[in-house]
Amino acid sequence: MECPKCGAELAGSETECPSCGVILSKARATPPPQPKIDLAQSEAPPPGARKYHYMVAPFHGHIRAGQGVEQVSAQLQDLINHYAGYGWEFVQVGRVSLTVNQGCLAGLLGNATSQLSYDQLIFRAPVVNG
Repeated sequence: MECPKCGAELAGSETECPSCGVILSKARATPPPQPKIDLAQSEAPPPGARKYHYMVAPFHGHIRAGQGVEQVSAQLQDLINHYAGYGWEFVQVGRVSLTVNQGCLAGLLGNATSQLSYDQLIFRAPVVNG
């Protein structure tokens, strides 16, 4: 993997490029292997059969003062290319909303329920029949 800004070679676990200092996306987990594609299979799948396996990965961009949206775009592109390197096809960016209920003590102290939202990258790979 390489830095999206300067092209320096990265091990994949860094959160910051050691060469230029650019902040990298923290979501770089190795995805599950892509299901094998049986190209010799010529029969159509039965009606209602699943055609794809899906994999969802979190995305949270990071910038420093003075950096712009281009930096987050480069982080997103880097993450999509990372998973594509394992054979996963990018489908879309989705959003997941969470409701966080406070515990009893936090409720007594006046802390309310909160809403959080997270971006998720959705990928797919064809299902192998047989």
